[in-house]
Amino acid sequence: MGRYHGFARTWRSITLLTAACLLALASGTAAFADTTPTAPPPSSETTTPTVPPSSDVTPPAPGPRPIARSVTAPIVARNYRAFPVSCIVSATTPATVTVEYRRIIRGKASAWRPLAQRVLASPMASKRVAVSVRLRTRGLYQVRMSVSASGCPGPTHTSSRRVRSVGSKVVALTFDDGPSGRTTPLVLAALRSADAPATFFLTGRLAAAAPGTTRRIHAEGHLLASHSLAHRILTQLGGGALASDLASGKRIVESISGQKVTWLRPPYGSTSPRVADAIRSAGMRQVLWTVDPQDWRGGSAGSIAGHVLSHTRDGSIVLMHDSGGQVATTGRAVPIILSGLKRRGYDCVNLDELAALGYRIR
Repeated sequence: MGRYHGFARTWRSITLLTAACLLALASGTAAFADTTPTAPPPSSETTTPTVPPSSDVTPPAPGPRPIARSVTAPIVARNYRAFPVSCIVSATTPATVTVEYRRIIRGKASAWRPLAQRVLASPMASKRVAVSVRLRTRGLYQVRMSVSASGCPGPTHTSSRRVRSVGSKVVALTFDDGPSGRTTPLVLAALRSADAPATFFLTGRLAAAAPGTTRRIHAEGHLLASHSLAHRILTQLGGGALASDLASGKRIVESISGQKVTWLRPPYGSTSPRVADAIRSAGMRQVLWTVDPQDWRGGSAGSIAGHVLSHTRDGSIVLMHDSGGQVATTGRAVPIILSGLKRRGYDCVNLDELAALGYRIR
């Protein structure tokens, strides 16, 4: 019995000791766990930088607008040859220069279309830039230039210039002694229908008496020239009277039309070195003719047209009249002449254009 109680006490002691060890071990493990560092959980409070929404990004300021000005182009060009169109360009960044064109038919212009471009790889300040172009279809055009640059407002357009595209043969139709209220409108209607230009030599006094017709001639795209003030024989005028006549006739036509007058045809073709010098001193150039159907004498429309068509050559200057004499049939002859010239491959030009093409003017 005593041994039993001794064994029981020993077992109880072992049990208590074991429990105490287990408790100490548990406490140590907990303490160790509490002292081990751990990574913080993901949160919105991290210091990683973020990109703001695109709508909050301030766009770069646009560059200065490129500039295009002072466009130049020939007034007439052959449809089988290229020619230069140029303007002065200022751009702070690389830019593109474009030549645009539109066709003019019977006074009405089509929409602008691109014709040719040139890329400028580097900035430039007030430098003239040329682009080579070609107008293959014969007729009247307007051309202009524009410049645009990436990131800059634009494009910037220049003013336009008129260019007539012609083939290999040209002729200049000219009309003297007008304007008149009877024949001039018939001539203008025929020219408009054929989309053909002409040169009108006006006497100053008749232009002053018919300012509306004078302005209409200019508005419809024809060239105005002087035929003196009062259709007197210039070789019979003294120095002072000659200078006064030339200046007065020129001034009247210019003041009515707004167009500068640079050509003069002496009445009756009567001239001399002294008259030619006076014409040059008045700021004009003398011109006569190479084909004369003498329509002022009268005759049928067919005979007038037949003479013109049979005598016209490349570069011819045809003399006709829209006032004075027996010119009632001239207005009816002009449509026949225009149709015949077209069939023969001629393009009509005014005197400025004929001179620009290099023909001899006499």
